[in-house]
Amino acid sequence: MLCASVSAQPGMSIEADQIDFNASSSSILASGNVSFSWPQAQGQTGRLLIDWPQERFSLQDQFSYRQGENFISGTQMDLAGHAGTGDIGNFYGRINKAFIRSKRVEIQDNSLHIKDASFTTCDLPSPHYQLSASDITVYPVLGMIVIQNAVFWIQDWPVFYLPTYIYGGPALLASSQFIPDFLDDPVQGFTVRQRFGYFISPRNAGHVELSWTTRLGYGYGLTHGFRWRNLTDVEFEYKSFTVSGVQGHLDIRGKWLPRELAPTENFPAPVLGNLLTAFSESQKGYHLQWQALWRSREIVNNQRISVWPEIRLSSSSLLEGLSWLLAAGNFSEEGTLATERYRVEAETTPQWPLTDTLTLQANLSAHSSYYGSGAQWQRVFAGSDLIQGMGFLRLSLGYAWPLLLQGGSPFLFDNYQVQTSPEYRFSIKHVRGYYALWGAYETNFQRFRELYLQLEQPLHEWRLSLNYDLVGKTLNLGFRLADL
Repeated sequence: MLCASVSAQPGMSIEADQIDFNASSSSILASGNVSFSWPQAQGQTGRLLIDWPQERFSLQDQFSYRQGENFISGTQMDLAGHAGTGDIGNFYGRINKAFIRSKRVEIQDNSLHIKDASFTTCDLPSPHYQLSASDITVYPVLGMIVIQNAVFWIQDWPVFYLPTYIYGGPALLASSQFIPDFLDDPVQGFTVRQRFGYFISPRNAGHVELSWTTRLGYGYGLTHGFRWRNLTDVEFEYKSFTVSGVQGHLDIRGKWLPRELAPTENFPAPVLGNLLTAFSESQKGYHLQWQALWRSREIVNNQRISVWPEIRLSSSSLLEGLSWLLAAGNFSEEGTLATERYRVEAETTPQWPLTDTLTLQANLSAHSSYYGSGAQWQRVFAGSDLIQGMGFLRLSLGYAWPLLLQGGSPFLFDNYQVQTSPEYRFSIKHVRGYYALWGAYETNFQRFRELYLQLEQPLHEWRLSLNYDLVGKTLNLGFRLADL
């Protein structure tokens, strides 16, 4: 067929100058300005071969392939089998906001194994900074990039050596820091903190932490996380300070997903679908999250508490704009109060676009807490916000008022910066996060319940970040490499 288009399989289409279909071998060969696509993914090449019996997908000419903001390109790509094995020649790609370049990439088990590569988050044709590494492994489904045996360069100058650096991935998979954290906290005082990450496997990693605070003294700690294939995460943290002693927590969390989330498409859709991004849960319906949390002598909202344990069940996408939480736990505060706490929370935030740049958002939330001591605490709030987009700014102005206020919590940490009055709220944010100011002003008490200032200033290849709580008088100051 000349100048043809075909539906290669449900949801997948191919357009090309010429398409040849071999019925006996169940294969398609397309050549000349080939475009192939299916929902949320598309690519172009000069020659494409799909052989279903052999489960082979081959781009035999210069190609590009894109899923959302992520893309890869090269001189050729071969994929075989549902396991997703193959190779890419003269690779260049953008994955999770990072740009990677190498002469050859091996694809194994839906991960990319890259030798003698360069890595950067600078999008200029000649990057101002980059890492040159002997080994880079990309785990697209986890959104994580593991860089090993790397040298950090600014322009043409080598600056320092990194044995391992982990970029992105689940929160439990931590990484080393380029520069320590500097922060001032009303509880801990001035703090300097540095993390050193380690990597065992994509689902098994953590970090060692060294710190010094003016009130807690010198400290060290270990945080380790593990993820099972059924999306259950386990995170363990241990910290010890010369003044305040030992702190720690154990956090087990997971998700229940509907069966249709499993990729059931025919080859090559599952392989190509996992090559750059994970299957999107939010587009496949609802999911439920559960969590079991133990804490020992942790500081929460300026109070030292212990939790043995708290069990949570929540969902943020059961219905559009609706989130809810069920929780039950045994709490102790400062060693003086110990009792059970049971929580039920629900919130809905529907939106209605008024113009291309103006949106009206409504808000209705309900919070109920019951305590083993007999205390009860119920709160229901309603509110509305106007959200205006103005180029690189996003402005929001709203009003919220309580429909029900009844009872109270016996715990001090529960009451920190909680709304108890009608209030005006506002926010001014830069779309790229360079600065933001947001707050809530209580009309009954004529005071700010919360007021936050956030600044992030680019300094050539580095960024200075400042976060200040003007009510709690808490300052966080840090330096980091731009976009890392």
